[in-house]
Amino acid sequence: MRGAVLLGLMLAVAPAQTGIVEGTVVCEGTAEPVPGVEITMGGGLRAVTDTAGRFIVRNAPAGSTFVRARREGYFGPAIDGDFPNSAMTPIVVKTSEPANIKITLVRAGSVSGIVFDSSGKPMRDSVVGILRVIYARGVRTVDVIDAQPSGKRGEYRLYPVPPGEYYVGAAPSAGTQVTTLYPNTTNLNFALRVLVKPAEEVRGIDIRAQIGKWVTSPRRK
Repeated sequence: MRGAVLLGLMLAVAPAQTGIVEGTVVCEGTAEPVPGVEITMGGGLRAVTDTAGRFIVRNAPAGSTFVRARREGYFGPAIDGDFPNSAMTPIVVKTSEPANIKITLVRAGSVSGIVFDSSGKPMRDSVVGILRVIYARGVRTVDVIDAQPSGKRGEYRLYPVPPGEYYVGAAPSAGTQVTTLYPNTTNLNFALRVLVKPAEEVRGIDIRAQIGKWVTSPRRK
């Protein structure tokens, strides 16, 4: 009995097995380092990448875990076509040697332009959104990725935008004008898609609001 108690005390005071995790964060498809990336691990461990994209985390609990990398204006690599807000990388922390990893992030793009009313005047306070096509129960519809109000001169800028093909639409705040897709249609079948590449500034996506009926159930293609 006494031996069991002593063994329990020894285990209770034995130091936890820890290791070191170090690595580099770069832009996907390049060797360009990404500074200022927040690195997090279980147990509240944190670090930030330096100007060379390097980081180091000490006293990481030994065993299998994940490292999360996140920075505003970047996304994690695509998973089933979607770009998550952070990159998750599995690692095994050992006490005998540092775990060294390389993490990639995808730089966001942006879309900007001006919203005009049906008479051609700049339209303020319309809600401009970037949209993608989804299928809900076999019906083709749109999902809003992000939305921002247009400014005093009708200007807007959507950022950060993950790489992909999108539709851009503007919903007037009042009046008889209806939600209009770039460049000037209320029907998804006739809207033009906007291609956004990593780190690309897509400008000149101007929208002219229309008076009519918004087509909510476009044909499937």
